Parts: sequence; structure tokens; C-alpha cells
Amino acid sequence: MSSAGYGSTAASAALARRALSAQRQWWIDHLSPVRDRVRAVGVVRAAPASLGLLLASLVATASVRLPSPVQHAANGIFLYRGRDLHTAAATYRLPLSALLAQSWPQWMWTAVVAVILFAPLEVRVGPARLLLCVFAGQVLSTAVADFLVNTGGHTAELAAPDYGTSCLVVSAAAGYAWFVRSRLLTAVLTAGLCVDAVLSAPQTVTEHWIAAGAGLVVLAYRAPTRSLATRRRASAFSPAASLRHYSPSRLGPHAAFWW
Repeated sequence: MSSAGYGSTAASAALARRALSAQRQWWIDHLSPVRDRVRAVGVVRAAPASLGLLLASLVATASVRLPSPVQHAANGIFLYRGRDLHTAAATYRLPLSALLAQSWPQWMWTAVVAVILFAPLEVRVGPARLLLCVFAGQVLSTAVADFLVNTGGHTAELAAPDYGTSCLVVSAAAGYAWFVRSRLLTAVLTAGLCVDAVLSAPQTVTEHWIAAGAGLVVLAYRAPTRSLATRRRASAFSPAASLRHYSPSRLGPHAAFWW
């Protein structure tokens, strides 16, 4: 092999090692606050809202999907359809439908997201803002999409049950990407939404884009003001700078956990 070819190979290998190292550091910065909090207070107290969402979704999905004496009652509580939008049932079915997964693989995907996304976000912003972020995105996106479908005269689509875990995930991802100013997560989310626009039904696409916007707005509202230098550092590949800015010592002993 010529010296030029060897040098090119070595440069490519070095570039690959740097990329893998950056990825590894991103995950360390992303998950280390969760790990530290679990060590300090235990799993349940570290991310109670994330754990509660996961368990509630398991119970709701199982009660609707598995044959049992409570299946009929569970359907009346959790199954929301677009035609319910203007009825009293929408007041509880619409938000509760966020707990339903369309299939068990989708629920398992939600469980993974609860660990790698919901919990890290909760540790940074507190359980109240996490729940507001995900449920606001799900309720608003579903209601607006159903209204648009009804206005467009496609009433047949309003008879299908709505499964809302995907909107929870999109809302949390968008809010978290903004909160830590992660270019990586923003790029991944944008790419996912673009692929979704090609593969999914128009109503689902509308829901996901609205959910992303709602999640971002919820976490942008009342967020601490940051300096230009801090924003520039946090917008880099790793979110470490934003984690230092939102440390409990800066926001007070309880602010980082509750709001």
C-alpha cells in the first residue's frame, strides 16, 4: 500500500474513533444525571413521573388488549375516537388515550424511551413539567388533528381508536432537544418526522408535528434565561454545558426536581 493510501486509511480510522468517542460522551452526559439521582434517592424517587407513566401505560394497554372481565369497562375509559371530540367523554378519554400503545412492540419501545428520554428530562425539569410537556403535546395535537379531519369531511377516519404513546414520545423529544440545545437530538427528531411524513397517514403526521411544537413550547415557557456564551456551548454536540447551567445549585434545592 502506498504511503498516501495508508495515510488516508489512518485518517479515516482516526475520524471514526473520534465520532465514536463523541457518541459515547454524549450518552454519558445524557444519562449521568439519572444515574447519580438513582444512586442518591433510589429508582422510584429518582423519576417518579416517568416510572408512573410507564406502569400506567402497561396497565391501560393490558386492560384494553387482553381479554378479561374489565376489558369492556377499560374500553369505555381509555379508547378515544375522533368522533368523541365534541362529547363529554373526550374530557377523560382524550388525555387517557395517551397511555395506550397500539401494540406490545410499541409499548416496549415506549418503555425504552421512558429510560433514555423521559427520565433524563424529568431529572432536569422535574415531574410536573415533564407531565405537562407530554400530555399537552398529546391532547393538543390529537384535538387539532381531529378537528381538521372533521372540517375536511373525512369523518370515516374519526371512527378509529387513537393510540397516544407516540405523541408522548415526540413531545418529550422535542422539548428535551430544545432544553439541552442538542443538535444531535434535533437532527434525529427532524429526520424521524420527515420519514414519518412519508410513511404515516396524514392525520398521524399532523399529530406528531403539532406534538413536537407543543412539547418545545411547554419547556421554553418560563425556562431560565441563559447567556449567549452558554447557549453557544450548549448547542455543541454534547449537552454537558446545558447540564451545568441547570444544576440544582443554580436553581435552588427544589427547583430542579419539581419545576
